Amino acid sequence: MELIFLGTGGGRVVACSQKRATGGFVIKEENFQIHVDPGPGALIRCIQNHIDVSKTKYLFLSHAHFEHVAGTWEIVEAMSGGGLRKGGSILMNKSCAFGARGEEIFSPILQEYWKNFLEIKVLEAGEEIDFPEFSIKTCRAIHEDPYAVGAIFKFKSITIGYTGDTMFSKEIAESYRGCDLLILNVLRPNNFKLKMHMCTIEAIEFLKYSEVKNAILQHFGMKMLRVGPEREALFIKQATGKNVIAATDNLRVDLRKFIMQEGLGKYYEK
Repeated sequence: MELIFLGTGGGRVVACSQKRATGGFVIKEENFQIHVDPGPGALIRCIQNHIDVSKTKYLFLSHAHFEHVAGTWEIVEAMSGGGLRKGGSILMNKSCAFGARGEEIFSPILQEYWKNFLEIKVLEAGEEIDFPEFSIKTCRAIHEDPYAVGAIFKFKSITIGYTGDTMFSKEIAESYRGCDLLILNVLRPNNFKLKMHMCTIEAIEFLKYSEVKNAILQHFGMKMLRVGPEREALFIKQATGKNVIAATDNLRVDLRKFIMQEGLGKYYEK
């Protein structure tokens, strides 16, 4: 199983400048793949990384902010052959499906004609749904989108948690216990806190309460990029004693090797 980062940027400024790409990430198995939070440029990042989008069977949207969903139309069209074939599922939170009013106003991402060729699953925190290849359990997130969720993807041999965008919460961290790997969205470095997001110090606490041994950081804002995500990942690793790295754009990780701490797999540099 391979994990491919099509972008590690987070926040509006980074997304608009593309200081880091924002294509989301792909969990790739031999016969199918899951695309998670496809932001701006998702399709072109797939092409650049030699990912066959026609094998994308599942698309997961954690919440409705544009750097997480702006590439959704592209991926849906590509995975369905421009709507010419049925198959595949889109898993989305309530705001992406219906819109919402929270600290911000969110419009729906879901298009009516997608229902003709996609299975639509609208997710709320605390649900668990079984698919032929895996199961997904949604976790609560605290974010501007009132229906934002994180997710735990359970495969036969590995369990991967993804926090999505959320502020730190002991209860949320504990909901990821049992994961083999946790993908953490850490927007800011040091103790530079921002409401509804996590910084480095909060990521340390999150890993403490989640008890997950392996973590990959992503979704970096400008402050994080100026300081250096690799430096922050090393600090977290030293503070927790856990296997922690900062993802880079186009990073490909052999998950078995990473979890067994045998190496990271392949890097593809542009």
